[in-house]
Amino acid sequence: MQWNDDGMKLLALFRYWNMINYFFPYKDIIGKNWDGVLKEYIPKIVRTKDDLGYKLAMMELVKEINDSHAALSDFGNITEEFFGLSTPPIATRFIDDQLAITFVGNQISASGAEVGDVITEIDHKKVSELINDKAKYTISSNRATLLRDISFSILRTNEDFMILTLKKSNGKAVTVSLKTVPYETFMEEKNIPISKEFGQNIGYIYPAVITKDEIKTVMKKFTNKKGIIIDLRCYPKEFSAEVISKYFFPDTREFVQFKATSLQHPGKFEVKAPQKIGKINSNYYKGKVAILVDETTQSASEFLTMALRTAPKSAVVGSQTAGADGDLCKMSLPGGITTAISGSGIYYPNGKGTQRTGITIDILAKPTLQSVRNGEDPLIQKAIEFINQ
Repeated sequence: MQWNDDGMKLLALFRYWNMINYFFPYKDIIGKNWDGVLKEYIPKIVRTKDDLGYKLAMMELVKEINDSHAALSDFGNITEEFFGLSTPPIATRFIDDQLAITFVGNQISASGAEVGDVITEIDHKKVSELINDKAKYTISSNRATLLRDISFSILRTNEDFMILTLKKSNGKAVTVSLKTVPYETFMEEKNIPISKEFGQNIGYIYPAVITKDEIKTVMKKFTNKKGIIIDLRCYPKEFSAEVISKYFFPDTREFVQFKATSLQHPGKFEVKAPQKIGKINSNYYKGKVAILVDETTQSASEFLTMALRTAPKSAVVGSQTAGADGDLCKMSLPGGITTAISGSGIYYPNGKGTQRTGITIDILAKPTLQSVRNGEDPLIQKAIEFINQ
């Protein structure tokens, strides 16, 4: 693609605009007039002069639909370099709008940075200012996912060292210099087992790693437990609605309703009959089921939460989910860009939506700075309280 070819750039804009206009089931809740978006972006896209400028402008366009499924991929190295190819080996999370350290890699364990520290400045720039800078290119369904994704990108840099100003638990401010590592190779260490037990009466399942065969074994082991905690703060591996249907339901139950586009009549969406889960089963699990969710609960995890919530004695514990439920529909655009949208409208059987708002929460629970410092999990604690009631 030649960057002086305004026709190709406009083709990308028109192709994307039409895809959203006729095939995106949530156009009515993006928060802006979609015709107005077209008028706004024609000059913005045409004015781009190179690969980077074009791709950044397209990121801004895709951000307009407020859909966490819509992340762009296949940028090329120039865009990755713009955001930064390195990062210090720490993980962070926004807790009450404060950027807290939640993991410190062994490489910098003696640096002075500790789990529970609050980062107030990065390379002498306030975190509050960096949030505004990063938000421009962070595609998200709601503020919870906006901050989730910014926590991943805010520490990206092209420098060998990063200077952080930290607020310690005693309120004192300290400055540390951290050596960076390649961004693509850094991964927070999470050694979460497929299942475990809390005392004698409560089981725990982590769907990110458990397989179908393991689910069968674990459910047999947990049959007589007072309650089971299912941690959906992850993306399930093989723990699907189809797989769980044989364990948690005494009969068939409606849990979701789809809104699908009509290929014969673009722009028209048809609401389908509610989908059911379960079957007549006298041997279903009869204890309480606590489903843990937060902003990392997205797409298949949200769909699975809706299904599990119809189980007897179940409750959703946690905070706002990603608000990007349902299937993923990809599209290619000129310039080597791939993006996606939430392809089907997902609603509760009563018509209540999940896009942008997320899954309905029964018991609110969130981490605090103190819980991070103490290595505690407030969602697990609330789930145990619910089961023991």
